[in-house]
Amino acid sequence: MTRNTIIFIASELRSGSTLLDVLLSNHRDITSVGEIDHLQNYLTLSPVGPGTTRNWVCRCGERFSECSFWSQIARKHLQETQTDLSELVTASPAKRRSLGLLLASLLILVAPRKYGIRLNQMLYSSDRSREAAENCYTVLDHVRDVTGGHVFIDSSKNAENLFALKSYPNANYRLKVIHIVRDGRAVAHSIENRSKEKNRRTNYTKVVANWAWTNLLIHNLKALFDDSDFIRIRHEDLCTDTKSTIERVCEHLGLPFDPIMTELTDDERHNIGGTPRQFSGKTSIALDERWKTETAAWKRAAFFLVGGAANKLLGY
Repeated sequence: MTRNTIIFIASELRSGSTLLDVLLSNHRDITSVGEIDHLQNYLTLSPVGPGTTRNWVCRCGERFSECSFWSQIARKHLQETQTDLSELVTASPAKRRSLGLLLASLLILVAPRKYGIRLNQMLYSSDRSREAAENCYTVLDHVRDVTGGHVFIDSSKNAENLFALKSYPNANYRLKVIHIVRDGRAVAHSIENRSKEKNRRTNYTKVVANWAWTNLLIHNLKALFDDSDFIRIRHEDLCTDTKSTIERVCEHLGLPFDPIMTELTDDERHNIGGTPRQFSGKTSIALDERWKTETAAWKRAAFFLVGGAANKLLGY
């Protein structure tokens, strides 16, 4: 049996994961399923979660329950298991952000590789994590059978799902990770603006802390991977030097570069989640740097105190 590849895109919110997903899935050999951890949320029309902000619509434009692609996946699952696809839990449980967990996460940064691996296992291992991983592989098996593809994008982003896939492997899949990062000040500004559009209030310091926490956890998980299976790229580079950045990613993935991977195409896709607007109407990629002129002085000071070290760790 041909060994398949999972390209896991790991990141914080508003860091370019959807853009990267869209560009990579232009490649003829790559199929994206988007944020597979939200599958149950979409299938059950859960009132809590990302499906609500996207009206449970697949990227193809159809309601998820009416999408021809996901309907095939659901039928295949029912035929093979006599159970409904909506029963599959594909989200690994998130850890509470306690002081002890934070200290353990910081310890991994300075721990030798073998101890860093053990610490990660202590932080994340659980039966629910194993179940989520096995269910993700099951869904990807169905996608493989329906599409005939062997390279799949999972842009779930979070460290918990990444750990689950790595720690409870399936022999038919190789896991490759792309950690896409963005200057934390730009992320915080973007999240605030998005919240204003939804008439929601945000706590700037909390937004920065969440950004730092998420990237720290992903950074720590690098200890579980060989260098050939983990790469970090910057959102800023993806926007300003798209061709070179995608070429570097393709080299990491062992796939030939295709110039179409630098374009925002209107090709039909069946992604779960992602940026709600999915670059609708855009024909070019542009870097948003409004944070440089629109961030108040007190927020700059707060970011330095809360997220400055993490920003430096990520190369900013």
